[in-house]
Amino acid sequence: VWSEIYEGPAMQELSKGLEPSTCYEYRLCACNAFGWGPWSAECQGITLPAAPPAPEVDAASITPVAMRVFWEEAAETAVPIVAYKLQGRKQGEEVWSEIYEGPAMQELSKGLEPSTCYEYRLCACNAFGWGPWSAECQGITLPAAPPAPEVDAASITPVAMRVFWEEAAETAVPIVAYKLQGRKQGE
Repeated sequence: VWSEIYEGPAMQELSKGLEPSTCYEYRLCACNAFGWGPWSAECQGITLPAAPPAPEVDAASITPVAMRVFWEEAAETAVPIVAYKLQGRKQGEEVWSEIYEGPAMQELSKGLEPSTCYEYRLCACNAFGWGPWSAECQGITLPAAPPAPEVDAASITPVAMRVFWEEAAETAVPIVAYKLQGRKQGE
């Protein structure tokens, strides 16, 4: 079905609202005081490919201070993807930080805080530019091991020492056991 794009005296017109990587056909007729003439021979044009669509991204905690962020190649595109850009932030923060830019399909996000939720987003690039950002994904870093408790010793007999400590500081995961080691000074 032909649709009218333009009518007027200009010698060119911009055909807008088209789909990328798509062939379009055009025909033209002219008008004078005696009416409209016949349609021209059809011509064809193919729109350029677009920047790639948003890829899907996911994150998996691997340590209390690092998260593995990975993604699948973006959907089929007419032009190969040459790079990805990954950004991340702590949940609740407004500013995104660039974590990675390059061709790999995963990156290690380091220097994170234990038991903390982080958000990530990703975009892909081809010869026609950067595509849109992906939907955000979230990952929570693993809890950290408890901090070292404070320990003290008091002599109670010539051959026994009472070793005692305070309960370790509150942690995200309850403490289930303590391990105590001892040695003769200087050994």
